[in-house]
Amino acid sequence: MAGSCRTISWGLLLVALDIRIGAIDALPDIVGFLMIAFGLRELMGQAQRAGAGTGPESEAGSIARGYGRAASMAAVLAIWSVTELAAPPAAADGSPPLTGVWMIVSGAGQLLKLFMVHSSLTSLERQLAGLGKPGQAESVRARRRLYTAIQWLLLLAAPFSLNVREDLGAIMLLLGGAMLVMELVLFFTWRKAAYTASKSQAGGRDA
Repeated sequence: MAGSCRTISWGLLLVALDIRIGAIDALPDIVGFLMIAFGLRELMGQAQRAGAGTGPESEAGSIARGYGRAASMAAVLAIWSVTELAAPPAAADGSPPLTGVWMIVSGAGQLLKLFMVHSSLTSLERQLAGLGKPGQAESVRARRRLYTAIQWLLLLAAPFSLNVREDLGAIMLLLGGAMLVMELVLFFTWRKAAYTASKSQAGGRDA
């Protein structure tokens, strides 16, 4: 579990960081999403093995299904991220144009990403609770809810920015900054989960 969580954390960091050289993204999101999909798929397999013989409706089965759904969405997002490379830049910094079509494409990707994060963190929360870490599980739940709230606000506000950019500029900038912070929080959430899993595995070997 520890290695899978670390893989997911690095994938999330690659997706969060947007370093551009002109119009070229130096850290393509497709790499990050593929890492996330790979890590989630491993967690799904581990949960399935842990729940072998307990039936599909067991807690382990539910955790595995959550990771599986998130892994599938991450794989789709890897394909979706290619559209960012195809979009013509609107400014020298390489930012995508705020057109209606691009807004729909971008919004669909962000919505799918929201569902991916929600599904993966829900399974992580349940898994941590099963490891006897209720406090950490509650922390994951709180972060999931906060991430969801900020992402929904961004999705709802984005269409209005097409016509009233000056009025919403400060709000969108604030929400964008908050989302970047949450992306980094997710990175550390999965890193902490990896640390917890490592300690749990070490304790199991010592026992």
